[in-house]
Amino acid sequence: MEKGITAKTSKGTWMSLPTAEEQQSIQNKERKPKVEFIVNKPVTVEFKSDFQEPLELGNETDGYYYLFDVLEKGTEKVIITSAWSLLRGLKLNYPLADKKIFITKLMERGKQNFKVELIS
Repeated sequence: MEKGITAKTSKGTWMSLPTAEEQQSIQNKERKPKVEFIVNKPVTVEFKSDFQEPLELGNETDGYYYLFDVLEKGTEKVIITSAWSLLRGLKLNYPLADKKIFITKLMERGKQNFKVELIS
């Protein structure tokens, strides 16, 4: 850091900092196995009945990403994404609690895209 320049906090910083318990919870979620998406291969995920919101992580400088707790073939996993098409597809099916969803990764004109379909 240059001399004379100090890090400045923004309004609400204190309230947005995680407690030790919240930090541990975040680390536990990030360490869970991740749902792997392969191009043109649908993945079925199920949201638990207690699912409320995805966990939002990141910052304004580097951007944000979201963690979704899901079940894939009965195994607890996590979707970690900042992909706009996946976020939008999931949001269109909100609320997600108790829902089964097909997610297919697509490559269209050299760009990654996700197709999200509600099963039940």
